[in-house]
This record gives sequence, C-alpha cells and structure tokens, in this order.
Amino acid sequence: MHPPAVAVHHRGVNVGFLS
Repeated sequence: MHPPAVAVHHRGVNVGFLS
C-alpha cells in the first residue's frame, strides 16, 4: 500500500511486513 519509493527507502521494513 506504500509507494515504490517508500518500499525502496524502507526496503527492509517492507520485506519484513510482506514476509
């Protein structure tokens, strides 16, 4: 639900959330 830029900036956080 976050923009690609946020995903790239907080890649680790997004990966943990998606996982």
